[in-house]
Amino acid sequence: MRSYGLGRRQFLATAVGVAAAWTQVSGNAIAAPQLKQASRGNSVRVWLTDVSADKWVAGQDDVLFKAKRAANPLTIKIDGSVKYQKVQGFGAAMTDSSAWLIDKLSTAERTKLMKKLFDPSKGIGLSLLRSPMGATDFNASGNYSYNDMPAGRTDPTLSDFSVQHDVPYIIPALRQALSLNPSIKIMANPWSPPGWMKTSDSMIGGTLKSEYTSALADYFVKFIHAYGEAGVPISYISPQNEPMGTPTWPGMFLSAYQEADLIKEIGKAFEAKGISTKILAWDHNWDVPSYPETIFSDPAASKYTAGTGWHIYSGNPNYRQWSTTTTRARKPSSQKPPEAFGRTATRRRSAKHWERGSSTERATG
Repeated sequence: MRSYGLGRRQFLATAVGVAAAWTQVSGNAIAAPQLKQASRGNSVRVWLTDVSADKWVAGQDDVLFKAKRAANPLTIKIDGSVKYQKVQGFGAAMTDSSAWLIDKLSTAERTKLMKKLFDPSKGIGLSLLRSPMGATDFNASGNYSYNDMPAGRTDPTLSDFSVQHDVPYIIPALRQALSLNPSIKIMANPWSPPGWMKTSDSMIGGTLKSEYTSALADYFVKFIHAYGEAGVPISYISPQNEPMGTPTWPGMFLSAYQEADLIKEIGKAFEAKGISTKILAWDHNWDVPSYPETIFSDPAASKYTAGTGWHIYSGNPNYRQWSTTTTRARKPSSQKPPEAFGRTATRRRSAKHWERGSSTERATG
């Protein structure tokens, strides 16, 4: 079976190289070339990373803003009366390892970092956060879910459910981010549900046992309630990270038909409990649009699905027209597009959005 998530490792290796080079440059460990710098009022500072040329965050000459006559001048017209989707935010993932490292900083250093990341006026104002539900491939504390059981045992009623693992450092980091930018939207999803729900009886490998579809829906309900009580509201979830990947870290294969069934159960459970959190389908690469199309072709699943999550590791973000059979609205002109959503990077991703009737993506790095 093709593994659709491996491109992420190559992406991260490049990111680590950029980070290492930035540390060298910022720490004056290497001599910086003399660059042409102009007054800040009419110029842009430029840094270049070019893997093929072995350039890593290399300073470039300033780019000046200046008028220039062109043989064929370009006219850009902006029609403010035409509106498409609203961008929900730009941000990053708060993995277990990210939150753990932030927690290890001194109070002063942590405050400084969080302001730079999340304060809209004193920092870059990140406004979208991805918070994994349990272990990922970036953990400081091993594999875990919120309902772990000894091998061979199950807990269909979720009587042992607990988010206690997240209390010492993940939830405090999220709450601090929210205190700096209350408009932040948080998206959550599992790399793997509890192992006992899967054919592998493990956080690694396997697929969801059909008899535990309802239990997994209740798992989402309990998580959203627990985080809400802790002061961390969840705006979005997706049923499964990279559902067609088969990694050697926490993960689970989930076919489009399995995910459609799971979305139906989650949607019904959210309705019953009055939960407004929105559900996003797929959450994997550009190169398998047939997966979310399968979900949106199922009226019962599409009813509960607000949009699609895309990853940047495989495929191309080409504009692609949906067939009318994949839309749930009667007429394109009457359709309300699903939410804009994407994945960006403390460790990754890019922001994209899916429009009903078409799909478009836009990368943010």
